[in-house]
Amino acid sequence: MTLKTIYLLDRNVVDVIKTYCNGNQTRFDDKNNADKKEMLEFLKTIDTKENAISPLFSIVEGQKGRQENTEEKENCLEKEATAVNSFFKNAKTDGLFLKNSKETLAEFFSKPIEETWDRDASFLKEALPKICEVVVPKNKENVKNEIVKIAKKYKIGLLEIPVIVCLACLYESNNIHTEEMKKLLRYLIENKHLLSQSQTEYSSNTGPSNLNNMEDNNIRKILKPKPNYDDDKIIYNVLTDLYIISRKVLIKRALKEKKATCNIKFLTLDKGLEHLLEKIDVSVGEDNTYTLIYCRSLFLSLSDEEYSQLMNEIKAGY
Repeated sequence: MTLKTIYLLDRNVVDVIKTYCNGNQTRFDDKNNADKKEMLEFLKTIDTKENAISPLFSIVEGQKGRQENTEEKENCLEKEATAVNSFFKNAKTDGLFLKNSKETLAEFFSKPIEETWDRDASFLKEALPKICEVVVPKNKENVKNEIVKIAKKYKIGLLEIPVIVCLACLYESNNIHTEEMKKLLRYLIENKHLLSQSQTEYSSNTGPSNLNNMEDNNIRKILKPKPNYDDDKIIYNVLTDLYIISRKVLIKRALKEKKATCNIKFLTLDKGLEHLLEKIDVSVGEDNTYTLIYCRSLFLSLSDEEYSQLMNEIKAGY
């Protein structure tokens, strides 16, 4: 049977599987775990012979929120491969391969697999404090130039993912009262009030008028910018999320070489991450070169003219 889709699992999805396999199904009945219960039901629907499931991305991330040593990584691999193998009865999994190769893989994954890790971490440590607070419109041009200067310092291309997401966070919204807007919308929704015409117009000028969209589209929640970074865990988690894109590229290129036509989907309970991944597409050419395509909606506060100008500047490398 031809393989239809490869599902790559985020850590939070593997945790759902482990909870289920450990006999703790009653946890999913808690109303606070509705998203996990929904994911569990979806996982059951994709347990078919035309699909393949892998916890590889979750294993690379690890359980500790930091770079794990070989012993920790081997322990993580054993648990996650076992859980995935146990849960999926029909879909293809790489659990057996992962367990049979765990010593080699644990040693390999106990170090950053991206050569650009240190470079990108250094960039983020300097760039993120520039956007730790929502920047008022009149100051955004200066902050943009500072981010570009930091990227050039570390010899990072302006179209590379760490730079683009920092700029997207800068231009995500002009609204400096996002939390207040969320509280207002939550109150109105919970009390079943209808927004007046004037409120609707106001919300459309400050970002999405829908509460879920306002929360889910927030790149700031993914980058977690702070004034300083004494703890590397935050940077580790941010890079782990951002590198999902480049890791998917590697798989797409490998499939292209094999002339495979199956889809690749990343499953996560992190709605902010899910929305970001939806807005960054990858095109792999016949010569196996790839292009990252950044969606216009990453830059919500820019007009079409301003967006075109920014993209032209980035492509020209300033």
